Amino acid sequence: MRLVSYVKNPIGYRQSDGREYITVDVVGGLKTAFKGRGILYSWVQGPGRHAFLNCQFSLQQMTQVEYFSDEPGRISLELEAQPRSPCSGIRTSTGEGYMISPAFRLEPSEGPNIVLMILAPGTSPYNVEVEKSVLSVSKDESVVTVTSDGGELRCAGAISGQTRMAEIVLNRNLELPELPVYRAGFNQTLTELKGQGRISALWRPVTRTFEEHVFAFYPSSIGSNRLDLGPVNLDALANYLGAPGFGDPGEFDDYVIGDGPGVKHTLRLRIDRGLGRHDTDETRLTIT
Repeated sequence: MRLVSYVKNPIGYRQSDGREYITVDVVGGLKTAFKGRGILYSWVQGPGRHAFLNCQFSLQQMTQVEYFSDEPGRISLELEAQPRSPCSGIRTSTGEGYMISPAFRLEPSEGPNIVLMILAPGTSPYNVEVEKSVLSVSKDESVVTVTSDGGELRCAGAISGQTRMAEIVLNRNLELPELPVYRAGFNQTLTELKGQGRISALWRPVTRTFEEHVFAFYPSSIGSNRLDLGPVNLDALANYLGAPGFGDPGEFDDYVIGDGPGVKHTLRLRIDRGLGRHDTDETRLTIT
């Protein structure tokens, strides 16, 4: 367990009777505390040359959480038992994306609110379920069969007719479309074919191996400073989990943090007929 703190309050970790706790020193005590699904998200805001990255935090599915005090001025929050819910998300080559994990929000009697994001790796392979098993375009002119075997997705089919290019694309998006992240989601081309012929693709949900982290920060400290996002931002947290440093967007591709909870996956067969014309068919994927 690694603690990374951007708050003045001392943060600690302890174990007792087989349980794990995060401790926070809070002057004056707490008014209340919540737990839920935390989302740190980043998007490009503004037009053209005036565009800049904005970063925000949202706590969804909130419930009030119990806490207790072993000593004056220090509260303890019990962590979810192992294995914990893994974090998920994506950071794109443009700095957009999101990170999703279990989180606490503390509301002290004095001072700003504090967020604790619990970033745990996946401990077992994911299972993939397919909503419909056949993708077809233009009266079966192009057909792709989609099957899943445990944690592996397989696509195979034939492309015919007036086709300039065919693609099988995986789209990742937040399950909460009201957040101002790129609303069309983030696409990963699994395979492409020019003209007609056989097409196939193989895909597995992404899991990463890294040390479990707890990030503590003030949600009021992050935002839309067009010159400096500050130390708490999507790229900074993704770096701790193994993502390459953010620099020239041409130096690296999108980095998938994980395909776990909170991410909506859609598989699409896209047929490009040229002159801006295209046809698509899609199916929803369920990752468990």
